[in-house]
Amino acid sequence: MTVSLVACGGSSSSSEKKEDTSDSKKQEASTEKEVTDITKMSDDEIKEAMKKEPAWGTTITAEYDGGDCTSGPSMAKALGYYDNWGLDVQIAAGTEITEALGTGKAQFGVHHIAHMLVPITNGMDIVFTGSAQTGCKSLYVLADSGIESTKDLEGTTVGMDSPIGGSSHNMIIRFFLADGLKQDAATCVQVESSAAIQSLQSGDIKACLLSDRFAKKFVDDGTLKVLRSITWDDDFKDETCCVMAMSGKFVKENPVISQVLTKCVMDAYMYIAENKDEAAQIMLDEGMVSGDIELTKYMLDQQNWAVSNADTKETIKAVAKDYIEAGIITSDWTVDKVVETAWHPLAEKVSTK
Repeated sequence: MTVSLVACGGSSSSSEKKEDTSDSKKQEASTEKEVTDITKMSDDEIKEAMKKEPAWGTTITAEYDGGDCTSGPSMAKALGYYDNWGLDVQIAAGTEITEALGTGKAQFGVHHIAHMLVPITNGMDIVFTGSAQTGCKSLYVLADSGIESTKDLEGTTVGMDSPIGGSSHNMIIRFFLADGLKQDAATCVQVESSAAIQSLQSGDIKACLLSDRFAKKFVDDGTLKVLRSITWDDDFKDETCCVMAMSGKFVKENPVISQVLTKCVMDAYMYIAENKDEAAQIMLDEGMVSGDIELTKYMLDQQNWAVSNADTKETIKAVAKDYIEAGIITSDWTVDKVVETAWHPLAEKVSTK
């Protein structure tokens, strides 16, 4: 059932290990240079400026692990937004995003704040450049389990669909902290989504953090119920879940192209926000998601795809506060320092209506 086991307040995964201080210094320098704001330039001026940067004329890679939440880069490609600016962007999969950005296998992508914030504070040269959408995961229990709150999970084993130190692990910790529990109130284990129901029914785990898309059919048939959610609970539903992330080195070397790429992805998320039926069909046609059109439309309706950069900054503050309290981020960091290091927005979402 499991591949790893640790108390829920445990340390981060191996992908989030510390790098030496020289990496931190390089990260601090990666976005400190003032660059021209493309919102004050004409399209022709922007294109001329891009041609002077080293990434111009090369293939730029976006890491994409599938699903609707992180689909912004893929949607931008499907809609032709990169082509409009003369940018050659390929979508790649198969490499964990912090590794992909840190090693240069990819230059940008979209993923959970909960997954990437710790590696950034551990020296990874990654910056968040724009907001994606609100939440998509919840903590589920068997509908007939008798479990009514996270307090009922104290001393039990809780499953999650990603590794120790990953986004789901950190979400569980935030649920516990929000409910007045210790971060290690339960033992967390990784469970493949496909094995989650069996693991719950066998009693090996008492709850499991799952994608709402995966869990919906089991909620509909009465097998599962939501115990805690970043999608629907009042204290989490307005937080930004995912952000666009870029290699800090790439941003430093290609400041104009980086702004254009971020704009393309922000425009793609606004397209989803304002054209959900059409976006759902594109996601299915392009293989971004699996399932049927009604499920995809339902999931798009559950999230705020127009969440703002201001909201995202507040979310990073809230996450940083919880992570410092839980010891996930070391105490030599302050909330302001985390925000200053991670958050470098390069484009806003703009309505087309």
